[in-house]
Amino acid sequence: SYKFEAERQKTIMEDISVQVGRTGAITPVAHLKPVQLAGTLVSRASLHNADEIKRKDIRIGDVVIVEKAGEIIPQVVGVDKDSRPSELPVYSFPSECPSCHSVLVRSEGEAAWRCANSNCPDQLKGRIKYFASRGCMDIENLGEAVVDQLVDVGLVHRLDDLYRLEVEHIESLEGFAEKSAQNLIQAIKESRDCDFWRILCGLGIKHIGTSASKDLARKFSHWKDLTKASKDEFLEIDGIGEIMAESLISFFENEANINLMESLDQMGVAMVGAVGSSTKSPWLNQTFVLTGALQKFSRQEAGLKIEELGGRVSGSVSSKTNYLVAGPGAGTKLKKAQGLDIKILNEDDFISFLENPFGSND
Repeated sequence: SYKFEAERQKTIMEDISVQVGRTGAITPVAHLKPVQLAGTLVSRASLHNADEIKRKDIRIGDVVIVEKAGEIIPQVVGVDKDSRPSELPVYSFPSECPSCHSVLVRSEGEAAWRCANSNCPDQLKGRIKYFASRGCMDIENLGEAVVDQLVDVGLVHRLDDLYRLEVEHIESLEGFAEKSAQNLIQAIKESRDCDFWRILCGLGIKHIGTSASKDLARKFSHWKDLTKASKDEFLEIDGIGEIMAESLISFFENEANINLMESLDQMGVAMVGAVGSSTKSPWLNQTFVLTGALQKFSRQEAGLKIEELGGRVSGSVSSKTNYLVAGPGAGTKLKKAQGLDIKILNEDDFISFLENPFGSND
């Protein structure tokens, strides 16, 4: 299909700030003179990393060219150097963390500079926001502004501190009355009973997302089994590769992480895998790949249906793929699946499969 070029506009680079992510990665952000772009007013844009700023020679005060990547995320793609005043200084990337002032470090082969202080307040805020997010613990009303306050006033220093909070703590925050404070405390309490995979995902283990967390929760019935697992045991799980296995080993070798999990367990957070219905499902350990445009589901909805029945979703076709769900417009993945003699389902087949999994798995 024909792809339209992204809309571009010129504006002034008024400033450059840096943000600290939950893993310590430092991301530079452009502060722009507001400009209309693809139907929205844009005043901030991604600058990716220090190397990109240097390569494009972006300076504060420049006239810059901005576009929306995929028509969603604004980014600075270049500089109009003919419009540059002669006295503009070269931008100097900061050498210390803007939050805790630790010296920034960069590992060999990585583009990002990082704050190596795991107690950095901005990293903690990022970890809590991720933990509470819809894709992890799904704690309602624990949004960005609330998390910022909890850390800034010293009520939360680790993830497990969330479960020590009382109504009076929340009432002391800006924007809360008794009822709203009670609602937040109730939401935090209810998250204790969420699925084990959500805890694993919420811990923010590097390279371990939703799908891998669900695979781990199916394989290991208790969090302590995870901490004792070998690299080979992790690699036995379809979907866990070398880098992910090494990341898991590294995470569970860290005593602070073990202490955190122990504390979550003692506070009544469900730190055990949900076996049960998925163990009886014919989809258990079956790998699906989705391709093309599905009409009755979004990719995410289809993926959730598969995972609810014990299957797993992969982004690429391989000899380990059991089924390809192919909608209109399927391309290279469909050809590869045909070459590997993988069972292919159209959307109607897939719906029948959902309605009668036991009768369809042949």
